Amino acid sequence: MYDHSHDSARALPHIRARADIDQVRLAHALGATLDQCLTCEETALALLAESASTTAYLIEIASAAVLGTLGGFPIDFVDTGAEHSPVPSVFRHAAVAFARNGRPALARMCEQGSPARC
Repeated sequence: MYDHSHDSARALPHIRARADIDQVRLAHALGATLDQCLTCEETALALLAESASTTAYLIEIASAAVLGTLGGFPIDFVDTGAEHSPVPSVFRHAAVAFARNGRPALARMCEQGSPARC
């Protein structure tokens, strides 16, 4: 599938082992992102989207990183009505769900729709 690997995310301390999370796909997606390999990132995210719980966990990690770094979400992350935001609409909706109700709301969102919508 890949002619190279992205292992830089395997050692991230905030990734917890959970039975419902595809650790291999998550690590590859995060590694490709950290390594700025757009081809692998796009492919890895498409594969990751097949698992609602893993997708929700990735959004949770991203949201927690933004909140921890910035102390809150920038308006671009939560303005669900913006037509020309640099942040994809689906992520904005997921960020709002996470900000309002935490992990349970995000998990429900990912389970109710197609995982790719999360």
